[in-house]
Amino acid sequence: MNALPTLSPSDSAATSKAAPAVEVSADAALPPLIPLPRVTIDSLVLNCFAERDRSNARLSEFNGLLQLFLQSSTLRGRFNHFFLLMRWLGQKDDDVPLPRNETSATAVAIDSRWRRSHVLRMVVVQCPELRTECARVIGAMAAETSCVSFFADTGMPHERGFLAEAITRTTGIFIPEPRDDTDLEQHMRRLYVNARKARRFGQIPREMFHELVEAFGLPDHGNIWQPSRNYLREAFVLLSARVQGLGLGQELRDRGSAQKISQSPFFRLSRACDRLLEALDQNANVPDAINVWHKLVAACRAELSQVERKLNDTGVSVSIVYSLEVIEKCLQRMELIADILTLPDGVARSAAIQGLMARCINATFEDKSLRELCGRNLHLLSKKIVERTGHTGGHYIARNLREYWYMWAAAAGGGLLTVATATIKMDIINKNLAALPEGIFAGFNYAISFIIMLMFGLALATKQPAMTGAALGGILRDHTGADRFERIVDRFMLICRTQLAAAISNVLFVSLGCVALGTAWRAWFHEAILSPHSAEHVFETLNPLKSGTIVYAALTGVILWSSSLVGGWVENWSIYNRIPQAIADHRWSDRLGAGRMKRLAKFVDHNISSWAGSIALGFMLGLTPALGRFAGIPLDVRHVTLSSGTLALAAVSVGWEGIPQGWLLMAAAGIAVTFVLNLTVSFVLALATAIRAYELSFSEVLRLIRTAARRMGERPWEFVLPIGWPVEDSQPHME
Repeated sequence: MNALPTLSPSDSAATSKAAPAVEVSADAALPPLIPLPRVTIDSLVLNCFAERDRSNARLSEFNGLLQLFLQSSTLRGRFNHFFLLMRWLGQKDDDVPLPRNETSATAVAIDSRWRRSHVLRMVVVQCPELRTECARVIGAMAAETSCVSFFADTGMPHERGFLAEAITRTTGIFIPEPRDDTDLEQHMRRLYVNARKARRFGQIPREMFHELVEAFGLPDHGNIWQPSRNYLREAFVLLSARVQGLGLGQELRDRGSAQKISQSPFFRLSRACDRLLEALDQNANVPDAINVWHKLVAACRAELSQVERKLNDTGVSVSIVYSLEVIEKCLQRMELIADILTLPDGVARSAAIQGLMARCINATFEDKSLRELCGRNLHLLSKKIVERTGHTGGHYIARNLREYWYMWAAAAGGGLLTVATATIKMDIINKNLAALPEGIFAGFNYAISFIIMLMFGLALATKQPAMTGAALGGILRDHTGADRFERIVDRFMLICRTQLAAAISNVLFVSLGCVALGTAWRAWFHEAILSPHSAEHVFETLNPLKSGTIVYAALTGVILWSSSLVGGWVENWSIYNRIPQAIADHRWSDRLGAGRMKRLAKFVDHNISSWAGSIALGFMLGLTPALGRFAGIPLDVRHVTLSSGTLALAAVSVGWEGIPQGWLLMAAAGIAVTFVLNLTVSFVLALATAIRAYELSFSEVLRLIRTAARRMGERPWEFVLPIGWPVEDSQPHME
C-alpha cells in the first residue's frame, strides 16, 4: 500500500513552506500525544489473530514495526518508523496470516501484492484502540508537516525558464538535499524512491482505501484532522489565485473571448472559490455554491480551448504554453480538493482523497525529472511546429496521375539544378580550405541551390519525407471512424509512391546532367572535370563497406528532419510576432507603396517556413563535416542526390574503362543505402514527432503498422507504381 498519510481527509491538506502557518482555533488544538505502552500494543495486535498464528515470524515483524511507529516521540522518529512500516507493507507476501473474524476476505486478501496491507486494514478495523492511536499519530504528523505547498505547488511548471530549471534538476542529481522533517514532498520522495514505485499508491484497491479512510475518520475525534482540513483550504485558495493571475495575463486575454476582465471566467472563479469556502464555514447553501463553482471551472476550460484554437492563427510561445498547462493542472487539483471538502463521507470522497494524493505523489518525481521537464516544455510547442510543417508536407503528396507526373518533372528540374550544386561542392573541396571557411562556403552553396528550387517550383526528394511524415501525423489526429486506419494507409501509400518517383527522378537527372557536364568539360578543356585523386576519393567515400556511409546517411536523415522543424519553428515565430502584418504596416509604405509592401508581406507569410528550412538544411549539411574536423570526430554527410552527382562526375572523369573492377558497383550500393536511410530516417523521425505531439496511443500506432503491413503484403505494387488512386479528402493539393 505504501502510504498511510493519505488514508483520511487529513492527508489531503497541510501547511505550506512558503505561506504562513494557518491558525487553528483553540477548540481544534490537538491533544498531546501519549503513546500506548508496548505491552498494550502487542496484546491489541495479537488479539486480532488466532492463537496458532501469533508466533508467525512475519506477524512479529509487523507487530514490532507498528509498535515503533506508534511509540515514537519526535516527528523525525515517527517518519523514520512510518517509512519502515510502509516498506514492509509494500512487499509481496503469500504467507502472513490473516486476522480472525475476517469479514472482507476478497481477492485483495489473497493477492500477494496487497496481503500485508490487508492485514493492517483488518487490524485497525477490528481494534478501536489501535485505530484511534494510528489516527492520532498520523494526524499529528500531518499537522506538523508543510502540506499546502505539497498540494498547491508540487508538479506545477516553473516560470523561471527551461535552462535554469534544467540546471537546477541536473545539479540536484549530484548534490544531496538536506533533510527537512516538515517538508512532505521530500518525505514522499524518500518513501517511494522513484516514479515507478510512486505509481503504486494510485493502484491501491479502491475498497481497501475507502475502508481505511472510514476507519481513520473518527467522527468523535474531529479535532485530530482539523489542522489538515484548514491546510487543504489554504491550498485551494492558493490554486485559485494562481488560476486568476495566469488567466488574466495579457497573452491569454488577447486570445480569449471575454470582452471585460470582470467577465472573464478566471476572475469569476476566484470569487466563486471565496463563496464556496464561506458556505462551508457557515454550513449553508453548499450545494448551490459548488454547482456555481463547477460551472465556472467548465467556463475556464472552454476559454482555454478558445485560446488554444487561436494559437493556429497567432502562433505559440513558451509563456503561453506555461500558462495553459499550469491553469489546467490547477483546475484538476481544485476539483479534487472541492470534492474532498464538500462530498459526504463515502466511496466518492475516498476516491477524491486517493486521486489527489496519487497525483501529488507522482508529481514529486516529475519535479525532479529532466525527461519530464523536456516533454512538458516542448509538447505543445512541438505540436504547433509539426502542424505547420505538416501543412507544407501536404503539398508534396501526389493524389492523382497529373500531380504524380508533375512531381516527376519538378524532381527532374531539381536533379538538373543539383548538377551545379555538386560541381561547386567538389570545387570547394579541391581548394583545401580551412574547416570553417569550407563549411561556410559549402553551406551557402547548398542553401542557394535549395532556395532556387523553391523559387522555380523544383523538388528535392530528400527534403520532403520530414514534411510528409508530419502531414501523416496530422491525418492520424484528424481522421476518425471505422475506416480510419485504411484511409491513413491510403495516404501512406501515396507518400511512398510520390517520394519514390521524386527520388528516382532526382538521381536519374542529376546523374545524366553530371555525365553530360563532365563529357562537355573534357571536350572543351581537354581535361577531366575532377582530378584522379578527387575521383578516387569519391569512390572510396561512397563504398558502404569501407567508409562511414551508413552512419553518415542516417545522420543526414536526422539533419533533414531537423531542418523541417526549424522551418516550422520560424513560421510559428513569424506568426506569433505578426511579422507579415508588421511588414505590411511598415513606414516604408510611404516610399514603396502600400500595395508593394502588402505583396511582400504575403510573400513572407507564404514562404518563410520553406526558406528558413532550406537555409537551415544547407548550412547544417555544409557545417557538419567542418564541426567534425574541429572536434576530431569523423563526421560527414551523405545526401543521395548530391552523392549521385559527385559519383557521376567521378565516373566520367576517370572514364568508364578506367574504373577499377567493383568500384562502381560498391559506390552504387552506397548510393542505394544513402537513398534508403535519407528517406526512412527523416520520415520516421517526423512521424514519431507528430505521434508524440498528438499523444497517440501505443495501441493505435501498432494497429496502423499492422494495417500498413497487411496492405503491403496484399498489394505491394500500389506503394511503388501509380496504379489506383484513393478518393480525395480534405487535405490541400500540391501548389
